Amino acid sequence: MLGGIIEKLTGKTYQENLKERILNPLAMNNSGFIYKDTKRTNTAKGFIINPDGTKESTYERMPNVPTPAGGMFSTAEDLLKLDRSLMNDNVLLNDEHKVLLLNRFNTDIKISFAELLAKPDFGMGIAGGSPGWNAVYDQNVGNKYTVIILSNFDFGAEVLIDRINSVLKEEKYPPLKMSAGRFVYEKIKEKGAEDFSANYKEYLSGYTIEHDGMLNMIGYQFLNKGMMDEAIAVFIINTKYFSDIANTYDSLGEAYMLKGEKKLALENYKKSLELNPNNQNAEMKINELKEE
Repeated sequence: MLGGIIEKLTGKTYQENLKERILNPLAMNNSGFIYKDTKRTNTAKGFIINPDGTKESTYERMPNVPTPAGGMFSTAEDLLKLDRSLMNDNVLLNDEHKVLLLNRFNTDIKISFAELLAKPDFGMGIAGGSPGWNAVYDQNVGNKYTVIILSNFDFGAEVLIDRINSVLKEEKYPPLKMSAGRFVYEKIKEKGAEDFSANYKEYLSGYTIEHDGMLNMIGYQFLNKGMMDEAIAVFIINTKYFSDIANTYDSLGEAYMLKGEKKLALENYKKSLELNPNNQNAEMKINELKEE
């Protein structure tokens, strides 16, 4: 929406605005927007790591036309140019506007840019990505370092930044461990879906299940491989962690339906619709199952 406002006010595309206002002034010559049908050289390909450890290209998932919500490419060197400009010159922003940016546009904070830089704990961290891509920009002004990590597979940058910060602070950090998806896959493969369902709290005690999307994604990766029982086990566990989220029951209903267990599918679609009366998919599936 903000990108659309910029285009309306300037009469130029969002890409043109970025080039004229940021990329060209800082000579960020290796940054821009990726169009799916454009031939490119010297670029990384994005991958997701499936629960079984295989890599899957995310090229087909890329949008044909990038939007202000994402779709840019860059290098660590170019992003460092942006970082140095924000800290050391006024090419992009004056000091007053830097204070607004670095305090996430909180106008209640009354402080000069020089005072902000002098704060020993001042810094800013941004992370983001899409399937197959992950990036982190972590700035610690007080300790005079900036960390930029660009990864061409899921969550690689975010896994690494915590450990880098611990090293810089001379703190201990935990050893690397399997992703939650890989761990669940290996544990179910070793013990079976029934055992995992009975002992999931113990098995997942070393992981933080932050939101329903984590296990939901794992369940669909099993489902896409035709591993119905394994997918159902994961979806059931997701409903236990997030019993108030309609989508967890919708996914479980889909898995049961694909397995041919229509009664259980209907029960879970009804539960999903109960939690979210606007769930048109659940409503449609309920009608289909009733007709059968």
